[in-house]
Amino acid sequence: MAEITLKTILHQVVDVRVVSEMLNQPVGPLVLDSRQIKPGDTFVAIAGFELDGRNFIQNAFANEAALVVAEAKDNELLGDAILNDERIVWIKDLRKQLSLIASNYFDEPSRFLKTIGVTGTNGKTSCSYLIAKTLQNLHFECFLLGTLGVGQSYNLIESNNTTVDAITIQKVLADAVNSGAQFASMEVSSHGLDQDRAAAVIFDTAVFTNLTHDHLDYHQTMENYGAAKRKLFLSAELKNAVLNMDDRFGRKLAKDEAISAIKWLVTTKLPTSGSNLNRWVWAEEVAYSIDGIRAKVYTPWGSGVMESPLIGQFNLSNLLLVIATLGGVLKDLNPILLALKNVNSAPGRMDKFGNNNTPLVVVDYAHTPDALEQSLIALREHSVGLIWCVFGCGGDRDSSKRPLMARVAEKLANRVIVTADNPRTESQEKISQQIIDGFRKPEKVVFINDRQQAIETAVAKAKPGDAVLIAGKGHEDYQIIGKEKLHLSDLEIVKQAIEAYPS
Repeated sequence: MAEITLKTILHQVVDVRVVSEMLNQPVGPLVLDSRQIKPGDTFVAIAGFELDGRNFIQNAFANEAALVVAEAKDNELLGDAILNDERIVWIKDLRKQLSLIASNYFDEPSRFLKTIGVTGTNGKTSCSYLIAKTLQNLHFECFLLGTLGVGQSYNLIESNNTTVDAITIQKVLADAVNSGAQFASMEVSSHGLDQDRAAAVIFDTAVFTNLTHDHLDYHQTMENYGAAKRKLFLSAELKNAVLNMDDRFGRKLAKDEAISAIKWLVTTKLPTSGSNLNRWVWAEEVAYSIDGIRAKVYTPWGSGVMESPLIGQFNLSNLLLVIATLGGVLKDLNPILLALKNVNSAPGRMDKFGNNNTPLVVVDYAHTPDALEQSLIALREHSVGLIWCVFGCGGDRDSSKRPLMARVAEKLANRVIVTADNPRTESQEKISQQIIDGFRKPEKVVFINDRQQAIETAVAKAKPGDAVLIAGKGHEDYQIIGKEKLHLSDLEIVKQAIEAYPS
């Protein structure tokens, strides 16, 4: 690998203050956490939302950082010793430009991949995972970046955020290129878009799933939330935009003249009358069963029968988005349908447990009002008995959705148990009270703060023929109480509860 210099990583970066003699200095690995600095590393000091990385510049030098790249905003407050240190490169709007800096450091890896970005309130994880696994079945190598982790789709490394930091994104894409991968499938959250974590990623295809109530603690309004999602589709280098036309914001994007990519329009219904069918993907003759979904699919690349083990109407939408995405890239439908047939749901996304002698138990990540509604509707499609729902709401997150989720659960489930779901630094009593405010008949709701006990209670009391939804955490194997992360896995608890179910 050729030596990487400061001049290299600053290519096309603007508003830089640097001593010219430093431009030919070699640049070590880019590191955001001063505690992880090793001799020769480059510390990136961002003025963050909770911590200001510039306060740790001296720590980085103490750990033998060779260079510091720092945010130039309000830097006069940092003192003369820092301001006059020639080892520090000052850059305005460093957060926005960090994706470009990291891309330069790793030799623009997204230029050598077909990178697919998926955004939307719900369905990002499922769609990005299905895309990666279908490509794998088609004998392509695809790296995955998202809620489930980053790396090869069958060997993921855990990540803390849906969309990881700008440096990690570029590093994983570089790993993909070095491994010989042809594709990367990436969840791109509204936070990630608003904070420009993927600003320098060259996306081949962008996918929009839906826009529903979530993250208003951060975005404040649905308009701001939608504007963040829209950013993914505005690049002049984007080739394909795959849009869910069953969603109002998806229809708005379809009419957006600022989006220059080819628009592939997806619906679980029928195309709008008079539409150009050369741009539409849709399904007819849809049949749902406990074994999955079967439908006749129509696309610009031909028609065929789709069979999938996934359940629920919302998964029909996800599957059609995946077909449109891969069709736009590969231009051939039948291999896609064949490969998709053997792809199971992503971990913790409508994961099914049980048999004819037990209730059907489904573990799902649903943690928004819309996702909870869609999951409960899916269970009703696949169950003849009572519907049970176990859910909670996360602490230190958007509190306005708590009563909304209660209304959904009360409307669509016959039995409801409210429990803890990562209360973090909020009191569980406060969270539960805000959930209670959404119930019309709270006296019919059971409150069990201990999540394991809540799950075990629901499974034990449900009868064969009933369906139990365990919502909110999906694949997560922890519960955050205060600032402590404790081991707790809905998947493990459900498996044990099913095994203990009386025969």
